[in-house]
Amino acid sequence: MRYPDLTVSLINTTEASLAGSDNISSIGVSLPLPIFRRNAAGVGRAAADLTQSEINRTSGTRNAKATIEAAWLRRENIKDRVRRLDSEVYPRLEENLTLSKKAFENGEIGLPQLLIVQRQVVDAQRDIIDAQKELRLVQIELEYISGWLSPVAAVDQN
Repeated sequence: MRYPDLTVSLINTTEASLAGSDNISSIGVSLPLPIFRRNAAGVGRAAADLTQSEINRTSGTRNAKATIEAAWLRRENIKDRVRRLDSEVYPRLEENLTLSKKAFENGEIGLPQLLIVQRQVVDAQRDIIDAQKELRLVQIELEYISGWLSPVAAVDQN
């Protein structure tokens, strides 16, 4: 609760004149009226807060958009990588392994060469699994950033 700004003043002065000196005492009471006070400081502060909020909102929107676009681009690149590994690299390595097994059975290559080919197939399988994992993590990140997935659901899925 606000109280009025009541001011009481007591003034005692001595005035010298040709006839002598006079002591003058006075008591004053003042109560300022806020006629010209328009709360400029409060209005200025509110305007500054509004401007800062608008800047923060614009910045947040721009940052969110950039983050989503970057995640989407990563998703597309990883998706293309998974497709290439599945459709081009892995089938060729499987065919190479089949031919290497036949060559080993016929004595055309030794065990070390067959093991190298098998290792290449296993490495390709691991690369595919890693790429699929990265793709799923980016999809979860996109869902989280865009608001489709709550943080609790994201933790539950991990």
